[in-house]
Amino acid sequence: MTIENHVVSVNLAKRLKELSVPQNSIYYWTIYCEQCREHYYPNMDKNSESFTSLQQGENHGDNYSAYLATELLQWIPNEISYDDKCHALNIENQGSQWAVYYRQFLNDQFVPCCRTGENIQNTLGEIIINLIENKIIKVEDLK
Repeated sequence: MTIENHVVSVNLAKRLKELSVPQNSIYYWTIYCEQCREHYYPNMDKNSESFTSLQQGENHGDNYSAYLATELLQWIPNEISYDDKCHALNIENQGSQWAVYYRQFLNDQFVPCCRTGENIQNTLGEIIINLIENKIIKVEDLK
């Protein structure tokens, strides 16, 4: 399994950067020009020697954090307050899909930011975007 299968997609990485999510991941999506067509590939830590040598080649300089699921999990709160009630984080592997959502256990109410997807890292990235866009969490709180 290649690293592309372990990190968020390029589009999610771009959206997270647009929302000012900290760009401090182990891997980065790097724009690479091959015959004037942009290609993205995951690269190791931007402070590494091999990353620096790629920067000197045909890299256009735009880099996006290619988060692993474990990196995203550190930012997702275990509980959130919604409609003045506490909702707990739930992550489920439903066979071929992952589900990430917040639910109030007492009366089975859900926060309207549930996300499902084929891989956990993209599903977690989408839930973080949704939580930020709906002002449930603040970018400033992400460390």
